[in-house]
This record gives sequence, structure tokens and C-alpha cells, in this order.
Amino acid sequence: MSPIVRKILEKCSSDEVCMKMILHALYYNPDMTKNEMERLKHSLGTAVFTRGMNTPGGVRRASLLRRWIAQGLITEEDEANHCFDAMVEQKLINSHQVSGMGKVKSCAVHPLVDDLIKRQCPTVEDLLLNNQLPIENLDLLYSIRNGMQLHPASSSITSFLNSMSSNSMLLLRVLDLEGRNDLKLKDLGTICKISKLKYLSLRNTNVAHLPKQIGQLENLETLDIRGTHVLVFHRVLPKLKHLLAGRVTNSQERNITKSKESFSTVGMPHAVETMEKLEILSHVKVTDGAKELTNIGDKLEHLKKLGVVLSGKKASLKELFIQIEKLNRCLRSLSIRMEPPGNWDAADVILLKPPKLLESLHICSIRRGLPPRIKELHDLAKITLRDTFLKQDGLCVLSRVLLLLLLEYFCKCYRSLLIKGL
Repeated sequence: MSPIVRKILEKCSSDEVCMKMILHALYYNPDMTKNEMERLKHSLGTAVFTRGMNTPGGVRRASLLRRWIAQGLITEEDEANHCFDAMVEQKLINSHQVSGMGKVKSCAVHPLVDDLIKRQCPTVEDLLLNNQLPIENLDLLYSIRNGMQLHPASSSITSFLNSMSSNSMLLLRVLDLEGRNDLKLKDLGTICKISKLKYLSLRNTNVAHLPKQIGQLENLETLDIRGTHVLVFHRVLPKLKHLLAGRVTNSQERNITKSKESFSTVGMPHAVETMEKLEILSHVKVTDGAKELTNIGDKLEHLKKLGVVLSGKKASLKELFIQIEKLNRCLRSLSIRMEPPGNWDAADVILLKPPKLLESLHICSIRRGLPPRIKELHDLAKITLRDTFLKQDGLCVLSRVLLLLLLEYFCKCYRSLLIKGL
């Protein structure tokens, strides 16, 4: 037995589930190189991460990585991505959905591995009753969608929250309620008492308002309200890193070119510039750019992803790009929508410097070509265009983006477009 294999088996000797998963990986690929073995050794800690990842639609990569970090299983996003890729490579998890750029967007645990985990792992409540959990250091999660919970499934979320013991309430760090349509305002008030909560997903729920007590979640790092009817969020959460919002409604027509898409989202939070740890702010509606966008570029120096819906006459591209120019050292992803549709007419907007490290750009309902300075975005790999009515000159701008790997067109993105040489 090689020294590396011996170290791997010694490292997971105390965890039977981990041991069997590693043996599964070795059985699948018995001729691993030394480098592959080293990667397997360093990704050992991720074996436990697969628990509860099997769902009919797969588990989204981004949500999974945020939960790992919130639970304290991993501290940095780059490390989480490395571990995820290692688990896919070692066949501990299966890719479920892959993007046009070849990146795994969602995943699922192999059925045999998932069945093994379910049979071998004791419940949290069993361990609590037997005093086998280090309560002061433990991070727990409750996920409706992924079948991970502290108690047996309840007929309502209200009964679940009421049945939680004080210990469980103190331990809970991750609460994923995606898809639940029986949430009440009282339930949200109870959730706001979970002081150590770091991750809260209300995605695709019936929630229309956030309670005032949401400000009590001072340790919250991720708040996901996508697919909800929430339009107002004015509480300051000092440790918030990810604010995810936006709801798409499609009206399908027989003729796909006549199909309409409406997009609603939460308004820009008051004093958003004081939440200086924000890395993702997407999407938020801006109705008064001069007021709502002030100081964002100066204060949010960790912002990597920004999604903005400009609505009304006071929400101009000029004010937005003044702030974006200040984020040129950190911003990696930018999404801009205009309601009603607008144009790239203003010369002062076109002449502003784009964020030099931008990798992904989404433009919706902004017409009359594209800013020619897009060609200066040397790291830009993905552009998504919707309702832009591009002409030939717009395509010429795109042709100068050197590293462009993926270009997505949607309905009404071009008009009288002639593509030559393809």
C-alpha cells in the first residue's frame, strides 16, 4: 500500500461513511496518479458535504458552496470551488447540469452513495439525546428541499419551528426553506430569533414581506429571496455577503417572439453602503440613481457581482457607471436591466471606463448598439443579451472581445442582423 493511500485511510478511519466513499473513488479509478491521489487526500473533508444533496432537480452549485461556508466546513469560496471540482472528478457526486462554458451548475450524489449515507448516519436528535455532539462548536442546517432536518418532516413549517428545542435553535446556522408555500409572518418572526443563523433561503416561497425583526440576524451572510414577492428590504445586516433577489414572470405566446417577460425585485436597501462585506448584490431596483447609488463604489470594495434594474427617469446609466468605474478592481459580474427600455445614447456613459476584471455581462432592454469600450474587457468570457435589438455594428463590437467563450441571445436581441463568415 502506497504512503499516500495509507495517509488517506488513516485520515478517514474514524468515519465509516467517509471511508466507504473513499474506497468507492479508489475502486472507480484504481490507477490514480500521484497528483490525483494528493487531490483526493486534500478533498477528504468534503465527503461529509454530500449529505442531503440528492433532489429530483439536483442541487445548485452556488447555493451548495454558500451553505458549506455558512456551516464552517470551508472558509473561502475559492477553496469551496476547488473541493466541489475535486468531488466531481472523483465521482463522489455526479454533474446534473452543465453550462455552455463547461462548468457544472448543479449536481447530485450517486444513488448508491446517498443510500449508504442515509443508512449509516445517525440523526442529529439521536446524537443530542446521547450527548455525543459538541454543542458549543456545532453547526447544523435544516433544508426542506434537500431533505436535511433536525426533526421528522412536519405537516407545516410552523409545527417544525415550534417543536425545535432551545439547543437546536442555538445550533442552527443554515435554514433552507426553498419551495415552501405555507410560510406565515409569525414563522418569519420565529426565524429571526435564531441568532447564529448565517444562511437563510426563502427562494420560491409565498413570502411577500420581511419582518422588522430581520435586523436581529446580525450573523446572517446569505439572504436568498429570489422568486418571492418581497419588494422592500430596509434593514442593515452588518455581516451580509450575499443578497439575492428577483422574480421573473413569463407570459407565453404561441409566437415565441411575442412572449413577454416581466421582472420584479426588491428596491435598493437603505444604507446599503454600510453593509461593507457585500460580495453579491443582485438584483435590486434603482429609481433614483443619484440618491440610491451614492457611495456604493467607495464603500462596497468586496462586491464581485452586481445586478441592477434601472426604473424611471431618475435612474440613469450615467449614475450607475460612475459607481461601477470605482468597482473596477473587484467587480466580476454585471447585470443591467432598464424599465422602460432605454438606449446607450449618452456619450458620457460610453466613455466611462468599464470594470477591467469583468468576466460576465448581462444586458437587458438597453438598445442602440453596445458601448465600444466593451472590447477593453480582456477577461470577459460570457455575454447575455436580451431585448437589445442589436444591428451589425453591435456584432462588430462583440467580435473584438478576445476571450469571449459564450454568447447567449434571447428574443428581440437583434434586428436586421447579418452574420458573415460563420
